[in-house]
Amino acid sequence: MRKAILGYILQSFVISLVLALSYFSFYTYGYPQFYSPSIYYLIAVVFAVNVSFHSFLVYTAQKNNQAFVRRFLASTILKLLVYLMVMLVLILIGTLNMKVVLICFLLLYIVFTVHEIYSIMEFLKKNGSQQIKSK
Repeated sequence: MRKAILGYILQSFVISLVLALSYFSFYTYGYPQFYSPSIYYLIAVVFAVNVSFHSFLVYTAQKNNQAFVRRFLASTILKLLVYLMVMLVLILIGTLNMKVVLICFLLLYIVFTVHEIYSIMEFLKKNGSQQIKSK
């Protein structure tokens, strides 16, 4: 379980770094009018939220497979509420280039959600095959 969580953290960190460097090169070398410093904070928040919820899901799958589906759906709803609160804060503080921030958030959400679902599926496959072997 610990190996799965640490692997996910490392993969998510690499994805975050690649996305931050991509955004930096995008506005530096191509479109400086799309610069918003909030993107880097947004990447950090999405990284932290996904790692924490992924750790919870791995722990849940390890302990009780029957409750996993309910907890997966509940964690997805909680994640969306956290993201909604973050976006409301960004709107209320008057972030520059809000359209850019919203588009970047959607891209971040899609990338991290695909990565999380893939990681959970792989963990459940490994976890299920280990439980079958132990019986």
